Amino acid sequence: MIRDKAPHEGTTGRAATAVAEKLGAAGSYLQETKVEHVAGDVTDLIRRYPMPALLMAFGVGYLVARSTRR
Repeated sequence: MIRDKAPHEGTTGRAATAVAEKLGAAGSYLQETKVEHVAGDVTDLIRRYPMPALLMAFGVGYLVARSTRR
């Protein structure tokens, strides 16, 4: 959907293509991997990068709170 709706040229197009590729890779990973393994990988990432994980959690929480308020 990102590839279809995003512009195909310029900086925005390159960014949209990169995001679409990463999301595709993440989707493939989730389809091929068991839940326990995914949970272990997420735990390892949080331990390795605690501040970015915390900032992402706050960002996701903020977006969820805004979307439920409407």
